[in-house]
Amino acid sequence: MAVIYELYVQPKGRWNLEAQFQSHERQAAIEEAKELERQPHIDGAKVVRERIDDATGESTESTIYNSDRKKPGA
Repeated sequence: MAVIYELYVQPKGRWNLEAQFQSHERQAAIEEAKELERQPHIDGAKVVRERIDDATGESTESTIYNSDRKKPGA
């Protein structure tokens, strides 16, 4: 089972993939999301864990961090 973490940011209401992290970089992905969400042009940041079954290629996703919120005054 392979695991990757995908970091998404939401500038102007649309989610965009910002970066991908390897299985051992979970905390780094969350920390980067927290840093990015502080930027004034970012409405939210989230980290999604994707598990990929090596045998079947099937994947499952779950959100492990989500700061989706509007900034004050936005």
